Amino acid sequence: MTRSEPSEDLEDLEDFIELQYRQHAQSVFAKCLRFGGNIQWAEDVTHDVFIRLMENRGKLDLHKNISGWLHRVAYRCCLDRLRRERSIWNRVKNTLIHTRDNADTTSPEVVTIARQELQDIMDSLQRLPARQQIVFIMRHLDHLTQKEIADTLDISEGSVSKLLKRATRSLRALTLEGEDA
Repeated sequence: MTRSEPSEDLEDLEDFIELQYRQHAQSVFAKCLRFGGNIQWAEDVTHDVFIRLMENRGKLDLHKNISGWLHRVAYRCCLDRLRRERSIWNRVKNTLIHTRDNADTTSPEVVTIARQELQDIMDSLQRLPARQQIVFIMRHLDHLTQKEIADTLDISEGSVSKLLKRATRSLRALTLEGEDA
């Protein structure tokens, strides 16, 4: 029996869902935090993921490991939220800049240059369509393979490849555009 399987000691499905929450909430939260850059945002999406678990409990094979399903739903919930809240990249940018500010060994000049570079990157990423943003982040920040991304988002590997190419091409064009300005 894996950690995710319901045991005979569990009285009902709510106990099982609570167990899943205790076992997987931190890793789901960590995934969501990468996209939202804000603790409250990540907590909200994590909550949405476990609500979906409750809504779909009758459709799932509860004797299998639920972790993969939860992470797939987390990515999809983040994608949905990003589509609704295009300004979410500002939250990521602010979090990253705040993190850079806490580096005691960095000179003010280096911090200023890094802030500007980060600002430019975040501005460029924000201009990408939501699906391209998600795929780009999953590939380059989460280091997932194209197959893993395709499986998670329930799209073809060809679609993942096209989205990555479009995102990369757009980011290069935006970078060149910024250098010319």
